[in-house]
Amino acid sequence: MTNKSVSLGVEGLRELIGEVEGPYVLLVAGNPGAGKTTLASTICYKNAISGNRCLYVTFYEQKEKLFKYMSNLGLNLADAESKGLLRFVRLSIPSSIETFVEIFTSMLSEGQYGVVVIDSINPILDNLGPQVSRAWLTNFFYNIVQTTQGLLVLVSELPYGYETAGSGVLEFVADAIVVLKQKIEDRFLVRFMEIRKARGSSVSLAEVPFSINVGEGIHIWVPPLLSEVSPEREQIDLGCEILRKAWGAIRKGQVINIFYPPDCRHAVTFLPVLLPTLASKLKTLVISYRYSPQAFENAIFTYLSTRGVSEDKIRDLLGKYIKIASINPFSYSTSQLAIKEMEIINSESPDVVVFHGPEIARTASDLKTYTRELFNEINYLKNKGILIVRFIGHIDETTYRLESSMADAVMRLDYEIVNGKVALTVFLWSKGRDPHTISLSELESCLLEACGNIK
Repeated sequence: MTNKSVSLGVEGLRELIGEVEGPYVLLVAGNPGAGKTTLASTICYKNAISGNRCLYVTFYEQKEKLFKYMSNLGLNLADAESKGLLRFVRLSIPSSIETFVEIFTSMLSEGQYGVVVIDSINPILDNLGPQVSRAWLTNFFYNIVQTTQGLLVLVSELPYGYETAGSGVLEFVADAIVVLKQKIEDRFLVRFMEIRKARGSSVSLAEVPFSINVGEGIHIWVPPLLSEVSPEREQIDLGCEILRKAWGAIRKGQVINIFYPPDCRHAVTFLPVLLPTLASKLKTLVISYRYSPQAFENAIFTYLSTRGVSEDKIRDLLGKYIKIASINPFSYSTSQLAIKEMEIINSESPDVVVFHGPEIARTASDLKTYTRELFNEINYLKNKGILIVRFIGHIDETTYRLESSMADAVMRLDYEIVNGKVALTVFLWSKGRDPHTISLSELESCLLEACGNIK
């Protein structure tokens, strides 16, 4: 059977290398510990449980150890094996290439396999010797995929400092090459996937970050192209007439930025953070870089209770609609932080995401890296139809202008000292509308109007 569709098992990988139809050779290369076996096992398992039998051949991996580790990642290889969907074979390192070919051919003849994994190919290459030609090796792999009419996954161990496998021979025979890398970024280890080759597909994004998570396996974080970003979605009622007039229609998939003086954190600045939840009962996820979940919850509780909302209503609101997560941005590199945020967001599936204190994360990174990750993250969330609210301390003009350039609506609180007292003004702007200002008392009235929705 020809042109057999094969699953890659990892969301995002198909976007990078295109459709995979057998016969097809995929080379997965990388340094030790980069995640090669995890990726190969994922492809094997996902195909197996969909009825595309997999043969997994290894020279190094111990079955019990591999099955246990993959089980922690959500891949139940033992179950697939018990159902006859997967066959795991550990071979001794062959004394000769002829011995390996004989054993391997015998295994292929014993069952119909849509996917074959060889983890790793290095012992075979080591036994070939310099006298074996590229033509012989090409013919060997060609015969495997022609026999199975499916996918052959070759895992290749790259020594540190090397960029090719098998002196370039494997790169020649492969239809697609995925190189898994580990980099030191801001003193942290970050995983990247490089798409070095994808036959029949135009590779537009050559390198993307990925993560390996307990219970979930591999996640590849592919930022959407602007042409792929979904249009803005349904309108959200903010429950406040003043903001309706100033901002017009606010929709899911838009970005609202609220800037406040870091040395004058007036309680009313919490208002725009809560408006979508108060007025439209939308599921809201708060990611705070400054407060613990309990501290942020207490702040919301105090804020609403002093505006006449009953304690029972506040508890109901917090229990049903608001989820709070805290992240120390200095515990991650900038790329890792973006991945961590998206993992939390995907697990909660909110309507609204509030980022509280991103100016702290901004100071942990250089401007170029921060801009890249911010732009990709915003487009990722826009594509999912999530309203984005960024609650930001105005620490410098560069950060303010950068963040504002990506926003659909802006609120900025400024203060000045008048006759020895602090006076606050509120600047409002949204795309397609003229900017204007309102007073603090007008913003307070907006708050009371919004609170009236939940009394």
